[in-house]
Amino acid sequence: MAKSENSNFSVSKWYLFYAAIGFLCGVLFPTLFIIIDLNQMGMVFTISNIFEVAQVQYIYIFSVFAFPIIFSGMFMLFYNISTKNKMLKEQYKMEMIIREQKENLEASSRFANFGEMAAGVAHEINNPLAMIVLNNTLALKYLAKQELDIPKIGSLIKKNDDVVKRIAKIVSALKSLARNTENDPMEQTTLYDVVDDALEFCSGLLEPNDITFRVKYNGLETEFIFCRKVQISQVIVNLIGNSKDAIEMLEDRWIEVEAVKMGSSVFIHITDSGKGVPEEIQETIFTPMFTTKEVGKGTGLGLSLSKNFLLQHNGDLKYDKSYPNTRFTLEFKLKGHKTEKRIDEMAS
Repeated sequence: MAKSENSNFSVSKWYLFYAAIGFLCGVLFPTLFIIIDLNQMGMVFTISNIFEVAQVQYIYIFSVFAFPIIFSGMFMLFYNISTKNKMLKEQYKMEMIIREQKENLEASSRFANFGEMAAGVAHEINNPLAMIVLNNTLALKYLAKQELDIPKIGSLIKKNDDVVKRIAKIVSALKSLARNTENDPMEQTTLYDVVDDALEFCSGLLEPNDITFRVKYNGLETEFIFCRKVQISQVIVNLIGNSKDAIEMLEDRWIEVEAVKMGSSVFIHITDSGKGVPEEIQETIFTPMFTTKEVGKGTGLGLSLSKNFLLQHNGDLKYDKSYPNTRFTLEFKLKGHKTEKRIDEMAS
């Protein structure tokens, strides 16, 4: 408040200062012109002659009022322009800060689930590594005994090769899902590829918690959708992670991912054995910063960001309150519908 009053007082002082300059100019400039007129008319420069010329031209009356208004008006104009420029710079700076904080929060949201899933990923990688060690041990025993069972050793090498590819796929999925996907291009991809990337990452998370996992494609594995593939996989990972947290203490623990085609849309239902979201918070679960998790377990950005991602795809993410269990549904428009037109607009 005090700062605002000081600022207003400072502006008033400058306004009066420029008005005073205007008044002086309103006297000096006309006097200069009168002197020139007197000189041209061959009249002597006296006070009486000055007033005589001034009365005829009304120049003093006009200038004494006009110049203060012009100068003070110019000051206010430049002051407003400079103030507006300063405000625009401050606004731009604030927008950049907000954007940076938003990106940091989005990154926190992505890594919140990944941090919890680290143990699951380690489990998923450790099991294949144990198999490699076992196969190598058996192969060394065969070699030590000089029992060169070529088919058997070949089989062990083939198993090791498959396991290494499995580990590489898990690591690739982890790197892909952890990065920022905001600038990824929209592209045509199969429903299977989108879901499989997420499941590669989540399988190790669910096994240690003894959660039954089911996937139903209903013949839609090769159905094409336009999307940012990694971004949608991130949404699925987030929803499966939420389901895991919600049901891990239940006696009956299962999660199901099901693809369904209806009209011009494809839906991915992610359902778990929970009994649904409490009615009193159903309207707020997609609000930024809202979370039901314990402190430190969630950022409150997961569902909000996930819904925003789907809206960017001209689709949607909804909670199905009519279903007896907890179900969230991702909706995608099929090729040739609005999504394709929207992507063409974005490309142009």
